[in-house]
Amino acid sequence: VAVVMPYSWMNAIHQWLGLGQLPAEPIVGYLARSTSAFYALLGALLWVVSFDLVRHRLILRFLGVAIIVFGVMLLAVDFIEGMPLWWSLWEGPINMAFGTIILILSNRVARGIRRRRSSFAWAGEVMKQQIVLRHIVGYLAGFSIFVAGIPFGLYFVSTNFDGYLPINLIAGTRLRIVISLLIAGVGIIFVVWSNLLLFFVGKGGPADWFGTQISPRSQHLVISGPYRYTRNQLMFGALSFYLALAVFFDSAICLGLVAAMSVCASIYLKAVEEKRLLRDFGDAYQQYRKSVSMLVPLPPREK
Repeated sequence: VAVVMPYSWMNAIHQWLGLGQLPAEPIVGYLARSTSAFYALLGALLWVVSFDLVRHRLILRFLGVAIIVFGVMLLAVDFIEGMPLWWSLWEGPINMAFGTIILILSNRVARGIRRRRSSFAWAGEVMKQQIVLRHIVGYLAGFSIFVAGIPFGLYFVSTNFDGYLPINLIAGTRLRIVISLLIAGVGIIFVVWSNLLLFFVGKGGPADWFGTQISPRSQHLVISGPYRYTRNQLMFGALSFYLALAVFFDSAICLGLVAAMSVCASIYLKAVEEKRLLRDFGDAYQQYRKSVSMLVPLPPREK
């Protein structure tokens, strides 16, 4: 994201993290943008490799070891340069854990090749490793966009543009915080619950955008839990969380953006997502669609 991000945005993030004013020298922008491009390239490489773990197992083992070493180096650099403790304990260990997961999975692939079990069992094991890696990539992509990117975008808009529309949404700071926390709590519950249901019941992941599978596509239609009241509880949860942020920021402009996102989400769900689900699940989804609300949770309609 930082590759094309304006300096003002990067500076706002820098200050929001409590790191002070971001220096405006060219080398700072160069390092920030090139590092962002490097991470995007690494993510794309992992996604491509995940489609054929057997062929790329040596690359995976190298990446696992390299990312672990990279995490150790980041941890050391963070402490040497005096980065905040929360930053140091987050950045390096996360990379080390991610590299360890990749290394463990790649070693399991290598052991499977050496054992040369029956072709069907071996194919099943390889598929399991591919599914796990694609789940990881899918969740990382979703986190980057929906948990980090969009909330920061709302924060940036609120910080820089609220002066053009100075409308107080809710009088009283405490009341506004309580309401935003309640809305955010509902949204987080829906997001977490939907991801768990998709993973354990649907046997798939949420990252499937415009017909492109990032995480594995659901194998079973999920209609239990909150899916009895909304067909798109993940989208509802995310929009609820963004609404909570708009209320917390006391930003009429952010509220308008969330409303616009809701409209765009509804159009996307109708034009893309529901057509795919009809192809995947046929009459079962058609009947489900007739009785359950598309976005806002409502009591099921009688068939």
